[in-house]
Amino acid sequence: MKSMLHCLWTGPSFPFSLRCFIIKWVQYLRLSHSNFEVILWVTNDSLEAMKKYLDSTPQHGNKFENGPWSRCMVGCDVSFKKIKLKYNTFYIASCEEELKRYPADLETMFKIFSKGKRYTTISNIGRVMAINVCGGIYTDIDYLLPVVGTFFPKDLSPILDVFEDCSEVGLYMPVVELGKTFLIENQCLVLDPRKVGILTPLIRQISSDLIRDFAQICSETKDHQLFVENEVTRGLNRSLFMDGLFKELLEAYNRRDINSFDAINAKLFKDQYVTSYSFADSGVYACKIGTPMLSGGDRHDGYEKTSNATYTSVTNYFNKKLKLNYVDFLRRYWRAFLIYFDTNTIDSQFVFIDKREGRKRGMYSWANPGYSRLRSLEQAALFVQQRYREKKYYVRKDLVLELMHAVEFECREIMEEGRLKVFDCINKGICSIKNQYLSKEDAAKFLKEFLSVCCLQISIAPSKIGLEAVETLNYDYYELLRKIIDPEKEQLTYEDVRAFALF
Repeated sequence: MKSMLHCLWTGPSFPFSLRCFIIKWVQYLRLSHSNFEVILWVTNDSLEAMKKYLDSTPQHGNKFENGPWSRCMVGCDVSFKKIKLKYNTFYIASCEEELKRYPADLETMFKIFSKGKRYTTISNIGRVMAINVCGGIYTDIDYLLPVVGTFFPKDLSPILDVFEDCSEVGLYMPVVELGKTFLIENQCLVLDPRKVGILTPLIRQISSDLIRDFAQICSETKDHQLFVENEVTRGLNRSLFMDGLFKELLEAYNRRDINSFDAINAKLFKDQYVTSYSFADSGVYACKIGTPMLSGGDRHDGYEKTSNATYTSVTNYFNKKLKLNYVDFLRRYWRAFLIYFDTNTIDSQFVFIDKREGRKRGMYSWANPGYSRLRSLEQAALFVQQRYREKKYYVRKDLVLELMHAVEFECREIMEEGRLKVFDCINKGICSIKNQYLSKEDAAKFLKEFLSVCCLQISIAPSKIGLEAVETLNYDYYELLRKIIDPEKEQLTYEDVRAFALF
């Protein structure tokens, strides 16, 4: 029976990083005269993207076999298709076909995750299914890489010998040490092929947990889709932060240069403090000079039910089936397993050394910003983008609209029809501007129009609507608008606002 090195890709793409991973491993295994085969598990959308790429570049030694899927691996009950990528042969298998072995509810949830672009969640399920039916090693494409200049084992036996049967079910997973903290991760799964099928109860439990929390998980999926489909997140996913405002910051991180990282971060956030509760709750920490914008953080933040069902349940299962505690497993077994791989690459995904404090420091979200980490990263990007634009003399259009709506809401019982009509005209004027941002000149113009109507006095007494506008403007949230009215004052008076509006 062939030994298998599994990887998985989902989503409508066949990216360069995946192609490099496949070619590097196939060539390394052939040079090692190993009987390992590289198996890429695909979903319907990633299969279509891969086929399109291969069919369009046959001149580069790429070929997608158009014949039927076949059970070409002796002793493995899975249908594969042979693929050539730059003349390097590997095999693909279908996640959707594998789902047919399990409850129909799991297939339903798989479709929901696919529609909602929950690619990490699909991968969390798919990787367990892959090793459950085939055994072998599963790895994320940025985790296990070959050691150039060495030879890989001929088959899985010497790798399994490393673990000395220290698990009741023959399942092994990474344990990561960060200072005094230990994490069980799922970037890699190893299953003894003699234990094929033993994870079926776990997969059925994953299906049951997903259905149990169906409403909450659907809500989390909708929330995730909103994040990954907006302009900022799409830009982050394309560039991995390596352009625009983030280039210097990420270059410093990639060099693991903590001093440069903190200095650049301080420059980006100098004298800017977060007061918005929604931002403070987002898991992104910013704005004290010298403090990293993201301090590790929970990459599953905001997706608790989904994560519990598809990620935490697997790590807990692994921990329960170990015959020793996971800290000893790391030190005695997992590190011995990693000898076969490029450990420098693995370590660099999790930590860098902070020489000033003499300890490892985790920056996991920055090292590998995939879809599951983009929620917090996107909040950071939005914040930087907003502050950058404001620094360049732009104002969010929504900020002016929110001020108008807040005043109108509080004064609805005393608002005359004439003022309402003028407010409506101003509102339409702002909304007609397609950009999300107003120049400060335009913002000042709309503010003048709005506040002049608010401060219009029928008697000598101050307008109640004008007083409400002043009170609202003095909230911390509207600081930028106050600076347009009077850059020198922290708080505005009615006379300040009326003078700005009428003169």
